[in-house]
Amino acid sequence: MHIHLLGRFAITTTEGELDLPTGQVPELVKLLAVHDGQMTIGAVCDSLWPDADIKLGLRRLKNLVAKTRHHLGNDALIRRPDTLALASNITTDIAEFTRQQRFGCPAAQRRRGCSAVRCRRSTPTTGTCSPTTSTTTGSINGAGSCISMR
Repeated sequence: MHIHLLGRFAITTTEGELDLPTGQVPELVKLLAVHDGQMTIGAVCDSLWPDADIKLGLRRLKNLVAKTRHHLGNDALIRRPDTLALASNITTDIAEFTRQQRFGCPAAQRRRGCSAVRCRRSTPTTGTCSPTTSTTTGSINGAGSCISMR
């Protein structure tokens, strides 16, 4: 299962895009996804129902978790005593983007056969990519990730 947060919100599986109801089910998924897949129960309740007392928030959360599991699958949410988390097999485009920013461009690494590529931003449209063995000029986007190598 993959959660798309950049651009139009969607959740996809190998069978295609899930049809989610409007309301708090997608809000809960988005909330967890933007917090690296895990939040404390109190933080979830405070985010979704800021004016509710903790007892009411916990009751609402219990119902929302059941509803979300109905749409995503029983194993999609992991409820621990103090936290609520997305299952570890659920990926997000935000996590992929962050990983590419930290560890370099995977496509460039494969083409060069090196174990690490570091890209640094020199202007909004150009930069340099330095494999561990040699230096190669590459094009990067404004965020600093490799797009192509020359």
